[in-house]
Amino acid sequence: MPWSGLIRLAALAALWRFLQSTQHFDGLRLGALTLGLAAVLALPASLTARWSATVPPRAARLLTAALLVWIAVAPIDLLRSWQDAAHFRDFRSTVLDIGDNTRCAASALLRGDNPYRLRCQRTEIVHEPSRGVVRRADGAVTLRGVPYRYGYPYFPLMAAAFVPATPFLDGVTSLRVTLLAALALTLLASASLLRSLLPTGNRALAFCAVWAALLCNPVLGFQLFEECSTDLVIAPALLWSFAAFARRRYGLSGALAAATFGMKLFPGALLVASLGVALYDRPEARRRFAVGVALVTALVFTPALLAGATDFASATLLFYAVAHDVERSALAGWIPSALRPAWYALGAALVAWSLRSARRGDASSALRAFVLADLAFLAFNKMSHLNYFEPLGPALMVASLVQRDPDGPDPS
Repeated sequence: MPWSGLIRLAALAALWRFLQSTQHFDGLRLGALTLGLAAVLALPASLTARWSATVPPRAARLLTAALLVWIAVAPIDLLRSWQDAAHFRDFRSTVLDIGDNTRCAASALLRGDNPYRLRCQRTEIVHEPSRGVVRRADGAVTLRGVPYRYGYPYFPLMAAAFVPATPFLDGVTSLRVTLLAALALTLLASASLLRSLLPTGNRALAFCAVWAALLCNPVLGFQLFEECSTDLVIAPALLWSFAAFARRRYGLSGALAAATFGMKLFPGALLVASLGVALYDRPEARRRFAVGVALVTALVFTPALLAGATDFASATLLFYAVAHDVERSALAGWIPSALRPAWYALGAALVAWSLRSARRGDASSALRAFVLADLAFLAFNKMSHLNYFEPLGPALMVASLVQRDPDGPDPS
């Protein structure tokens, strides 16, 4: 592993710590900061390393030992955060709507109910007669004429991830335990991805460096145990999808990519796109990947659509497209409405340009393409909340250590 990879990772970890410690959780303080921060984060992930000297064995051992000490301290901070959050049992007093909504949906699934027909959305819809998009009459709400029941706003696998703990623990504790398990799985998945992408030398140092970077977040425990932000559960499947791709297990990679899509539209759609572009010139591998994506997508979405396609569409896609309006948490909220279509078009072009770099076909290029595309999407999105960065963070840290494969993909 080259020194340059460690330097890039250290820079990213410092920026990540700044992002998490100085900003409001619900959104960045200034929309302009969204764009600037995304650009700064993209630099270490996109630049090709010129200084490729490997870390000497003695230095690697010393650095590994120092990072292990840092990692050992992290559980102490998490335990303290858990204790601080233990007295919060009222969802309205601390837990964000994303946690409250998911707890409601997980409970509904356990009872055999449809979370897209029940009220599993805490956010109130604003009635705007002038726009004619959201209408309220006789207690009923419609979005572009489609009935809206305040159903669960995320995709089925997000709620399903929280089902195992729900029958055994109270609402808030079940969320906290699931998110702690997600953190542990994220660390394991990042190690698996690094093992797939890095040569044997200095792997231990790479594992420790990435784990320390992920755990350096000073408000990690607050996010997981008080705010109960659910997006971290996406990260393990996302990382393992790239690991399976690197090991040429394309069907499994497609299945895992579809699983992330089955939790939230983004970053799942960008993950599927980046891996699909990487397989553009490899028909057999592309077929296996597509079969994996199709099977899992059908398994996840068919029950929800059969239970009520209109309810599902209005609770998820229409809610975010219509009712969740532009905010000043993103730069789009500071731009005059007449210029926003051009702003979104520029963002879409940057996302497409970022995905194009996956055409090299190797896993490291696909990972880097995904990271850059997600950063561009978040920078140009109509809102930018810190929970959106949770699945991106682990991929960003791993990408900073991995060099481009000069030989491209294996033709097999």
